[in-house]
Amino acid sequence: MAKTPKYTLKKRPRGRPRKEKPAAKEKKEYSTDAVRYLKYKMAPDVWVEENYDITLDSWQKEALNTQSNRLLLNCSRQAGKSTVVSLLALHHALFTPKALVLVVSHTDIQAKETFKKIADSFHDLKTEWYKSEVDTVYEIRFNNKSRIIARTGQQPDSLRGYSGVTLLIIDEAASVLEESYMVLKPMLAVSKGKVVLLSTPKGKRGFFYDAYKDAHENNRESWHYLEIKADDCPRITQEYLLSEKERNPDWVFEQEYYCVFISNVSNIFPNVADLFIEMPLDDHWSFDLDLD
Repeated sequence: MAKTPKYTLKKRPRGRPRKEKPAAKEKKEYSTDAVRYLKYKMAPDVWVEENYDITLDSWQKEALNTQSNRLLLNCSRQAGKSTVVSLLALHHALFTPKALVLVVSHTDIQAKETFKKIADSFHDLKTEWYKSEVDTVYEIRFNNKSRIIARTGQQPDSLRGYSGVTLLIIDEAASVLEESYMVLKPMLAVSKGKVVLLSTPKGKRGFFYDAYKDAHENNRESWHYLEIKADDCPRITQEYLLSEKERNPDWVFEQEYYCVFISNVSNIFPNVADLFIEMPLDDHWSFDLDLD
């Protein structure tokens, strides 16, 4: 009798077969330099304090970090405005490829001095991501195609010819010619660049005073306005201020150290009101004029 073949029954899997999980995507790793670069680009104050032996004042941090395209610094003498603006210029050039930074000062000597601070800050930089291709007394050109150029505002026509300015800095703006400012402003029209005006007051006149009125008295939001008096600067002692107050007229002391805009007439004649006498309204006065 033939043997009946044996059959093995396979168990059918219940439900749908399991799908294999896709391989986990590899996490993109960023280099330490890339992370630091992004951090420094977004936080200029961190870039300064981690690369220089500088402790920034609170107002200096605010000036460095503001996103406003119009920054107005009304500062006491020796408050540190030139230092912070030189760092602002350098940070903008290093972290904005193909940037054009134009720094304008009242005199040629001031232009050289401000530019020297910028150049020294670059050479003292601890991180070596960028190098300069051109380095003169008036211009630095970096290998990211950015440039920083210093010029005097004494000759307005010599300022023409620059286009695509991404950052315009006018140092001691209260002393720079009004005509120079008129020449400089159109350079920002297409680039939509940033303008920084910094100065100690010098009378109620000029474009720096007009900007102050817009930002301060008229309560307009177009300017990011910072006022730094001598008391706000920890490097200026009270003993020094007392000696300056004794040595100078009140209007000079208030203007130089307390950011006060003084009328031009009062500068020349501080007691001009005392030169006039009261005349009774009911009296009649006559004068003889001899033309011979």
